[in-house]
Amino acid sequence: MKFETFRTPGIDEINLGNISYYIMFEDSRGRLWIGAENEGLIGFDRNTQTLKQFKASPGDPSALPNNDVMCFFEDEDGYIWLGTYGGGISRFNPRNSTFENFSTEDGLPSSAVYSIFQDTHGWLWMSTNNGLAQYHPKKKILKSYGVADGVLSKEFNPAGCQLDNGWLYFGGVKGITYFHPDQIQDNRHIPPVKFTDLSIMNTSIGINQKFNDRIVLEKSITTTPLLEFYPEDLFFSLSFASLDYYHPSSNNYAYFMEGFDDQWRQLGTQREVTFSNLPPGKYTFHLKGSNNDQVWNNDGPALELIMYPKFYETWWFILIWFLFLTFVGILSFRLRTKFLIKRGVELEKHNIQLNAQIESRRKAHVKASERANYFRAVIAQSPIPMAIHNSEGNITHLNSGWVELWGAESPEAIIRDYHVEEDELANQLSLGKSFRKAVQGNIIEIPEVKFMAEDGSIKVVQMLLYPLKNIVGMTNQVMVSLEDVTEIVRQRNLLEKSIVEKDLLLKEVHHRVKNNLQLVASLLGLQKAGTQNKKTLETLDDIKNRVNSMALVHDALYRSPEFDNVDISSYIQDLTDTLHAAFGRHAVPIQIKTNIPEINLSVDIAVPCGLMINEMVTNALKYAFPDAAKQDKLIIIQFSEIEDDCMRLEVIDNGIGLQKPVVWDSIHSLGLYLLKILSEHQLMGSVKLKDVPGAHFVIEFPIHPNFDD
Repeated sequence: MKFETFRTPGIDEINLGNISYYIMFEDSRGRLWIGAENEGLIGFDRNTQTLKQFKASPGDPSALPNNDVMCFFEDEDGYIWLGTYGGGISRFNPRNSTFENFSTEDGLPSSAVYSIFQDTHGWLWMSTNNGLAQYHPKKKILKSYGVADGVLSKEFNPAGCQLDNGWLYFGGVKGITYFHPDQIQDNRHIPPVKFTDLSIMNTSIGINQKFNDRIVLEKSITTTPLLEFYPEDLFFSLSFASLDYYHPSSNNYAYFMEGFDDQWRQLGTQREVTFSNLPPGKYTFHLKGSNNDQVWNNDGPALELIMYPKFYETWWFILIWFLFLTFVGILSFRLRTKFLIKRGVELEKHNIQLNAQIESRRKAHVKASERANYFRAVIAQSPIPMAIHNSEGNITHLNSGWVELWGAESPEAIIRDYHVEEDELANQLSLGKSFRKAVQGNIIEIPEVKFMAEDGSIKVVQMLLYPLKNIVGMTNQVMVSLEDVTEIVRQRNLLEKSIVEKDLLLKEVHHRVKNNLQLVASLLGLQKAGTQNKKTLETLDDIKNRVNSMALVHDALYRSPEFDNVDISSYIQDLTDTLHAAFGRHAVPIQIKTNIPEINLSVDIAVPCGLMINEMVTNALKYAFPDAAKQDKLIIIQFSEIEDDCMRLEVIDNGIGLQKPVVWDSIHSLGLYLLKILSEHQLMGSVKLKDVPGAHFVIEFPIHPNFDD
């Protein structure tokens, strides 16, 4: 005996190593078919040693319906029937590799099919998750069998077999159901079909029962030949039954609504049909039913139905509506005639008003002429060069100042040759661009416009273009004024030059003060090198830091564009960086955070603030953290604006705090005494120490202190 094994990586790119096999089947041609979990259908040709795989394709009705193939059966015509877990059954044609699928939509009791066998009469028998199914491929007849038919349970397993004598065995969750197909007899009884109930808007209607103040049924629905419905009956339902009691739940029904449908509608086992919003008219409802083996009674009952129209669909309402529209048309015609007569009277009045407006405009034109003459007189008497331009850019009137500025022989020469877009001097003044804006109704004023005079000198004029409007409000002329401001500009430039020189002098003063203070700090540093007394060294360091804080103010003033204000944010940052470099040598560094808004303070405020911050930060760096290994050591400096035009300066640390209570009226510490003197006498404010862990100094002072008081 010889074995041949196929393993990973597989054949024809199909991996056979990790497949969970459900079933294997050999057809009449010797080809091997494999059903596996989520792998679809796999075919193996022994002669060519090749594999071919078929998988489900959603939306393609000719493809495999599901990738879990549970069972196979080859019929006498060579078709292979596949049972799937979730896709029903499929008839596979090996010759052209096509599938024909049958699902619950086609009548299968379940989409999970475990076993398929065929009896001697051509019927396919299948076990599913919802009983047994019997299907004839040629007759296209499908039947279902459940517990009521003697099946042991509705749910089956992938276990079944067919003996040579034709007996079928199917394994289920409660045991084995077995039978011979010849023992299953068809029910040939033609059942009577009857109406059983009528309900309108979900209300069951009984005999002589009132519904909406009327009696619908005078006798049983079974014998009633006619039903009448009104517009307020939005929907109604008819119930019926096929009187075959072998397996009533498998009886099927169909109906045909004559006058509405064009074919019979299948209801399956549904025993009720509902209609809503049927159009008004007469209908005949035909009904037929079958027994459990689809033996139909085609001579079922019929019921006449009348749907009455809504009131606005009746003939009398349509007639009334027509008469109403006719009346409205006649009334509209008469009202229209009356309106036209009234409109004629209004037009006559309007004509009178137009004549009055024409007269008014004539008078306005006279006034405009008088106004133009006034402007001409003003221009003629003005020493400032002035000229009136029309909307095309030509001069219509000018004074002697304009003639003198242009250096022309006579006013007529300018009027003859001048155009605002072409004149040389006008182009130097960019008069054309400003003129175009003025024509649009804008007043244009340019304080300074330079140009080169005929003698080669540079002159400056102040240019004004004023639009003149006609009687309809349109700009038709522009008055141009060119006032010589050369001397005024010269005097202003001299003044600005003087201011710049003064600024440079102040800058040099601040620079020299800063250098002198830094020289003092350097001398203090040299003094430190000549002494060994610890207290003296600490005193020299304190004095040096105070001097540095004042030097930083003058350095900030030297770098500031304004010589009386200091950017307090950058100043305090530079000051804390200097102090941190001098005293911040700890095993665990001390973090200094600043929360300072971008504001400028006068030097009278900046110097005391710098000295106070120097005292408080120096004290915190030296004494607040005696434990050099302490973690999260922090000093916070923050400025904030408070009400009444005041500022608040806060210096906070999370160190050990001051060891003795502070009594501000009797202070022996030089640093605290400086805080009190600077805050109260220099800033006209107050200082206090909050009673919290660590040290929290709060200094409040006005932004604009009155030093005279």
